[in-house]
Amino acid sequence: MFQKGIFYLPKYHKGKRVNIRQYQIKSYVFSNNNDGVLIGDRLYYRLKLSNVMAKEFLYYTNQIDERSKKVGNARFIYLPFDFDPSTSTIIQLMDILRNFHKIVNIDLNEFHKFLYLNINLYDDVVFYKVQKFIKYPKHVIAFLKSILDDIGVYNDLDKYLSTRSVYKIPNWKYAA
Repeated sequence: MFQKGIFYLPKYHKGKRVNIRQYQIKSYVFSNNNDGVLIGDRLYYRLKLSNVMAKEFLYYTNQIDERSKKVGNARFIYLPFDFDPSTSTIIQLMDILRNFHKIVNIDLNEFHKFLYLNINLYDDVVFYKVQKFIKYPKHVIAFLKSILDDIGVYNDLDKYLSTRSVYKIPNWKYAA
């Protein structure tokens, strides 16, 4: 857990100060992989959905005492649950779907690879738990439902959606 601030002795190489690296910050906060998950532009770059590399890393974690903590170029946001593979995948998928229209030059082939590699980890109970803390807009839930229905994964997302509303869902399928 963090105290009021984090202090470290900078390293020097050839007389110049070497800034702390992101993996050093992450390893200081996370003791294992179930302590947090990467989201935002760095996630899109890591998954090759976008070729734009963000300057800031954004994580959800259960390892801080505050709502939000910034350390170097990393921002940690508190969420109170264990980040098992199913929870992490749903959080990352929902982050991608929420920002789908903002991802610069999204690579649909890489998006489909991510979907087909991770969609089997979807679980309605885990989604409900995540939805309680991260209130996703209804159009994002409708987007997820359309993907799950198209792939053939059973889901109970109708309870979050209105039958009278028509939700705008981005074109996520391959271009014809």
